[in-house]
Amino acid sequence: MKKILIIDDHTIFVESLSAQLNRHANWECLSATSINRAFEILEDDQTIDLILLDLHFPGIDGISFLNNYSSQCPVVILSSSDDIAKIRQAVDAGACGYLSKSVTVDDLISAIFEVDKNKQYFPVDIKRALERADSADETAELDNKLEQLGLTRRQYNVLCLIAQGLTNRAISERLNINIETVRTHAKIIYSCLQVNNRVSAVNEAKRLGLLE
Repeated sequence: MKKILIIDDHTIFVESLSAQLNRHANWECLSATSINRAFEILEDDQTIDLILLDLHFPGIDGISFLNNYSSQCPVVILSSSDDIAKIRQAVDAGACGYLSKSVTVDDLISAIFEVDKNKQYFPVDIKRALERADSADETAELDNKLEQLGLTRRQYNVLCLIAQGLTNRAISERLNINIETVRTHAKIIYSCLQVNNRVSAVNEAKRLGLLE
């Protein structure tokens, strides 16, 4: 029998969910209506298999719980909010999944088994939203690095193709620009990276985190 700790300050919701999980899957559910109470339960009971955590609490919130939680028991966010920034914070702090409070009991049970098997569970829409957010963050970080170095996006594209081993002519054909323009971009790249050849440019770009 699984033992699940539900951390949520909405008592009626917790009681209803506990009853349904017990009826549908014969799982034992413990509950905590505050973060402090959750830590007390976890200190007293080392046999809990999974934590379902709401993010929104008065005072200490779910993110604070995750930041101060050190056990290996998996934590899945169970929330009425689909705020991607908040979910990303929770994932960065150690949450291994997300579920909406509107999820059906059958889907919740399936998700719990998925966490057991794969250690993570995110609905497709949330997973895609997280990927888009990550991509946007990476783009912003790259743009910031390029700006600090004095490189444009076009010059970065040239740098990436240099790293792939393409010749200036091949780069000009790939980007549909004049070969002299490629040479000019390369000179600017070398100057900004303070190097004097292709190999050094690629190595320095990797060191700076511009290339993998």
